[in-house]
Amino acid sequence: MKGEFSKLPLGRILIAAVVIVLVSTLAVTLVVTGYAFYLAFQVRGAPNQARIGQFAQWISSILTPILEILLTFFGARWVRRESQTIKLSSGLFVGILVVLLGILVQHVFGDAFQPINILWIGLILVAGWLGGKPKA
Repeated sequence: MKGEFSKLPLGRILIAAVVIVLVSTLAVTLVVTGYAFYLAFQVRGAPNQARIGQFAQWISSILTPILEILLTFFGARWVRRESQTIKLSSGLFVGILVVLLGILVQHVFGDAFQPINILWIGLILVAGWLGGKPKA
């Protein structure tokens, strides 16, 4: 068992998880920035900060988990493809690391943990597991 986990591609797992969280965070940032520019052009001046904050909170609660689920699946597939051993558990470890990093980022931005997050966490873990699953 100990030798089994020593064969895990830890570097690829770490790279995949960090890239997944960064891409999902940057995507939300770009969408919110685009919305702020839209509001600024619409009012021809300084946009309403309350509307931007409300939009940012709403879109991040939807877009971040969806992107993390999709990217975790493909990240786990990338790790599985490059690894010759322990394919299933490497995908699950990608999911676990994405969940932990996602919770850390959520905490840094001041978002409170909500009950719906349990569903998102479960779906991210399933996406990692499915991504690490060998083809039939």
